[in-house]
Amino acid sequence: MKKFLWLFFLILCMSCETDDDYSGINTSVKLIEMEGEGGEVEISLNSEDWYISSVIGKQSGSEINGNIYSLEGDLIKNNTALELEGLGEIEASWEDKGFSVVRENPSSLVLDLKENLTDNTFNFVIQISSGQDIAEVSVIQKKSQGYSFGGIEYDLNQIVEDSIFTKRTTSFAFELVEPQNFSFNPYGGADFYTKSRFQSDISNLSSFLKQDSLWVQIPVRDGNGEIYLEEEMNILSSSWAIESTGFSDKLETLTLPSGDSKFDVNLEYLKTIIPYTLQLTNNRTGNKKLFEGELHKIEATGEYSIIWHD
Repeated sequence: MKKFLWLFFLILCMSCETDDDYSGINTSVKLIEMEGEGGEVEISLNSEDWYISSVIGKQSGSEINGNIYSLEGDLIKNNTALELEGLGEIEASWEDKGFSVVRENPSSLVLDLKENLTDNTFNFVIQISSGQDIAEVSVIQKKSQGYSFGGIEYDLNQIVEDSIFTKRTTSFAFELVEPQNFSFNPYGGADFYTKSRFQSDISNLSSFLKQDSLWVQIPVRDGNGEIYLEEEMNILSSSWAIESTGFSDKLETLTLPSGDSKFDVNLEYLKTIIPYTLQLTNNRTGNKKLFEGELHKIEATGEYSIIWHD
């Protein structure tokens, strides 16, 4: 019995000694839980001898693909399974979520999460290896609760461009025995338009607002060239929107000569680029988020010229 107790005590001591001498890789945090807005988290490690061996999506159970960069920002690999040996950065980005992991020094890394604009929690695991040891950092990011429209402001004092150009819109050709009068609408034709388009670097604005349309007033010029807000347009679409021109009932009467004759109608347009700032309000925090862009307008001025062909 004494020999058995002594053997048990010896095994226990050896086990304790083994635990004390354990030198595996450890991270300062093993689970990161973050709100939908995203943000940065620094993770420290107990060693400098390690590398990121993979990043695995929890929903799919497979490795996440993305880009690998040097610390100077040079692309090393594109659209590949994420891993990183030494200093540098890995990144995976979608239109509505994404992250980057930067290792600027040997003993830590920084995780930067983009806003999660999907309808689901974003879960993935960063695997860190050192020899035969593997440490895991699990990331759970909630979905964003979206934003509410807070207003739009146009900077009419900072018009980027205001230029005039002309464009041929219609052509007429005749073969007459004797002169006669001809009445026509110079503002007709398929190429006659006044149109506007919102442009922004934010391609997924509809994801922030969780809706497909947001109609806002846009600047319009009156007959004296003064700008006021009247027309409405969907800011979530980057397509050109055709506006009413107000010239559809105009008529011009010409006396056509006998024989062959031909003329073109050239219409005058004004191109204007107006900066704007869009304000959104976070539904969870109440914080404001600003987006900058440009409203591009091409407007018919009402001026036109008739160009006769010899």
